[in-house]
Amino acid sequence: MDRKDENHHYHICWSRVVPLNWECFNTRAEAEASAEHFILQSETYTIEEYGEACQRCKDAEKGKSRDLSRFRG
Repeated sequence: MDRKDENHHYHICWSRVVPLNWECFNTRAEAEASAEHFILQSETYTIEEYGEACQRCKDAEKGKSRDLSRFRG
């Protein structure tokens, strides 16, 4: 996702599976809805806000993001 014109976005940070905070969302509500869709029993998460300097998005743009398709329903 291109973040050049946007200052802030959100990531889901899962309590047990650290690498799963790869996807970014434009709003906190979008992140919350996605988290509720993918949450596992006894799993917890936080929604974190990031700006232009987000390392996760920089890594994704460079192709360093992990293939996490197996976690999607």
